[in-house]
Amino acid sequence: TCVRGPWAWSRHPNYLGECGFWTGIYLFARAAGIGDLSYAVGPITLWLFFRFASAPLMEERSRARRKDYDAVSPSAILVPLPLLSRKAKRM
Repeated sequence: TCVRGPWAWSRHPNYLGECGFWTGIYLFARAAGIGDLSYAVGPITLWLFFRFASAPLMEERSRARRKDYDAVSPSAILVPLPLLSRKAKRM
């Protein structure tokens, strides 16, 4: 079970990066005056999909394959919350 680098703060940093990228694209478009609120549907859908569909499936798979998964991985499934993570509690 990987617990170094970005995996020390989030169980799925790759999903977090993807959501952050598309949210950033929306925010840049909004700042440039090209996007209205309907353009936010894509990033919002992506956040919801990763949080409630894809990440739970990966959690289940990781728990089945790695017996130490819950003990060593951070508590944040997607969005890193440093003050609530297991890593912060050990410090």
